Amino acid sequence: MQSRHLSKTGSPPASWTEVQTLSWQGPVLLDTHVLFDLWVFRDPRVEVLAQRLPGLDWVATPAMLEEWTHVLARGRLPGCPVGATPPEMPWRPRLVAESPRAPWRCRDADDQKFLDTAHALRPAWLWSRDRALLAHRRRALALGVTIETPESGLQRLGWT
Repeated sequence: MQSRHLSKTGSPPASWTEVQTLSWQGPVLLDTHVLFDLWVFRDPRVEVLAQRLPGLDWVATPAMLEEWTHVLARGRLPGCPVGATPPEMPWRPRLVAESPRAPWRCRDADDQKFLDTAHALRPAWLWSRDRALLAHRRRALALGVTIETPESGLQRLGWT
């Protein structure tokens, strides 16, 4: 299967390292963990992402935004009481429709929506800290979806 990420010569990348050096293209999806790092925990590892987010094509589905609200309201995060409402996001994602199933199945059914949407919008970037999503890196890359931690993506873009 040929990768949709092409090298400067137009041929498929020779290695994962070459893919990591390609320029930015496509929409970016941020999983719920990354949103919490940005606007609840104010994690310094993603501070530059908060600054650069308005310049990215950040996309989300209504279900992704609902998950953000639901997880916070459960009260299982340090410093977040049960019933907490999410802080106002300084920027809002471009809303996209729910997508058909991706060819990969996530072991966490709640995270399947991220894989489905990234696959439908290829080439796309999915930034996550969730092991269930990160486990799909290689097979997703072969179909035009880059799944990585936000730190990896920021470093690859030269933003750190």
